[in-house]
Amino acid sequence: MIYLTFDSNIWIYLLNDSWKENNPLDYLEHWIEEGHITILLPEIILSEWDRNRDKEKVERKKKLKEFFLMADEIIPLEFIKDQRKPENIDKIVENQFIRIENLIKSKAKVIPLEDETKFKLIEWGVLKKAPMHKKSSVADAIIILSLFDFVEQNLDNEFIFITENTEDFYQKVEKKQCIHPDLQVHFEKLKIADYRNLNYAMHYLKGKLPVIIDINSKKANRIKNQVSSFVHNPSIVKKLNNFKDIYLEDIKHLELIVKSENPTKQGILFVLGVLDTDINLNEFFFKNVENPVWFSILKDNEIFNPEKNPEPIQTDEGFQITRWNALTYLEKLSYEILKGKYSELVDEMISIIQKISEKPVDNFRTWGSIITILQNLPNNKIPRDILQFLPVWFDSKFDTMFQSMGVCEKLFPKFLNEEPTKEDIEKAELILKFLFSIEKTNVPEELLNSETVGYRSKVYLHYLSEAIINQKLDRKIAEYCSSELILELGITVKKLMIDYPRGINTTIENDDKIFEVKIFFEETNLRVLSKLKDSITLNKESIIENYETYSEEELKVEFTKTIKSQGIDYEVIDEIYDTFNILYFALYNDRTSTFGHDSISEMSSENQHDDKVLDVFTLIFRNLLINKTELNPIEGLKLLRTFCFDPKFRN
Repeated sequence: MIYLTFDSNIWIYLLNDSWKENNPLDYLEHWIEEGHITILLPEIILSEWDRNRDKEKVERKKKLKEFFLMADEIIPLEFIKDQRKPENIDKIVENQFIRIENLIKSKAKVIPLEDETKFKLIEWGVLKKAPMHKKSSVADAIIILSLFDFVEQNLDNEFIFITENTEDFYQKVEKKQCIHPDLQVHFEKLKIADYRNLNYAMHYLKGKLPVIIDINSKKANRIKNQVSSFVHNPSIVKKLNNFKDIYLEDIKHLELIVKSENPTKQGILFVLGVLDTDINLNEFFFKNVENPVWFSILKDNEIFNPEKNPEPIQTDEGFQITRWNALTYLEKLSYEILKGKYSELVDEMISIIQKISEKPVDNFRTWGSIITILQNLPNNKIPRDILQFLPVWFDSKFDTMFQSMGVCEKLFPKFLNEEPTKEDIEKAELILKFLFSIEKTNVPEELLNSETVGYRSKVYLHYLSEAIINQKLDRKIAEYCSSELILELGITVKKLMIDYPRGINTTIENDDKIFEVKIFFEETNLRVLSKLKDSITLNKESIIENYETYSEEELKVEFTKTIKSQGIDYEVIDEIYDTFNILYFALYNDRTSTFGHDSISEMSSENQHDDKVLDVFTLIFRNLLINKTELNPIEGLKLLRTFCFDPKFRN
């Protein structure tokens, strides 16, 4: 038997290529069915896959949407109209994931994480052995150590390890990438072959293993089946016949009207008539119209009325979010305004945006368009009141990628230009306070047998990190914005730190009973819960208010009194695992470092995870503090004193 172990990045590679005609999945699926190969899957890869699944889906849907936008330029809309619908894009992406997950969740042999492997992991981490020699690559170490353990117990087989992660698993020797010396002795002893490229591994396997089906025919049939239902659908043919007779005539008529500098009364009436009756003509008109003369015509005829903002449409597979075509025209006008034209339209466009925001619909396409329009308007024409709608634009049960990208990449940076005015800085701070805000979200809570709250950012952290850290806007923020902004971010970082990993779980032995105790941090209060072990009934809930105002001794007395009020006979003892000592350590030490995370001083753009709110906010906070101190030493030292000596920052 040949056992293949893929690093996490290879599964992403397979996902990327799963829709292509030439991809390795056809061979892998065939060889697995014939019993020639087995996929070995360390348990950590399955966890990483599940953790990143939604994020990867979003990325693939985005790429597919971009593909259809490009295709729209060269392929008649009627041929791709159905495929580019959100529900069909969702189906295409879902099918890609199903194909991969059929391998990793149904066909692969999962290697569980054994206790012995955990002990080796700690040892390798202490010794800084690859793949943990440059950074804390715990997941990579678990993958390779799990493989070693399995091979040792199944020596009479062939094993192949495939990864493109040369940074952690390889070392350059005489301009050649070789398996790292820390790993090489194990690879040689266990006779594990390594490949840095899936194609090289596939070339080896094709020369070694039989293929008893026609792979090329299989590929051709799959593609044929995907398109035949559309191309040979009688209803589509009928629709296209009618399309030639009627639709093209209307298109020609619309083209003449759109190109006219001074549309006639009859032309205007024709346009207004088709906008509400034919979605294809509506789309064609707004895609092609550019003349500013249409602005007042459309506005006066309620085309920009908030009531026309498309609501989400529920389908069998979720929701379809439709673009409001009229905003395409406003976007085009805004780009002309950016060039210095049509400035007389700005105030009316701001008024339209305000009215739409006052009657919100959960449509991320609409909010994305509004942010695009605003980023093109003059700074001094954008009132602060409009930016107060940011929470409305991000309040969605769907995706906020469009909003995040627009605000982080364009809207916010425009207010911190080379010479920002006082008003620009105030607007930049208003946006930043929103970007640095967090909101509560429900997470499972075992003690309560229900849900409790954790925190998440309101924006896509990747775009926030890219704008402020990678584009070096942190220095501009420190230069122009107030220290109050950094103080507020510090409070948020502290809140995230003491929330990690969502409270404290401990036990107290009382005579012959064992009580489970859970302590939550809630702003300036502590919430203390307890119950008998293995019981489903909560014993009692108590609140210790304003814990930050207590000294250690005062807090010890208050905590003891609280526990006793819940019927538990408890006294603090001088042991490290005593409940109060655990609590006090958590309150006034950086627990993220205790759990294996980098401390604030060690954070960098290379080792922070831009999908983790604590990582991103901590790095931004650290950089702002450093830059503020360099640019304004007096203000910087004042901030440092506050963070060092103010009780609420003792963590």
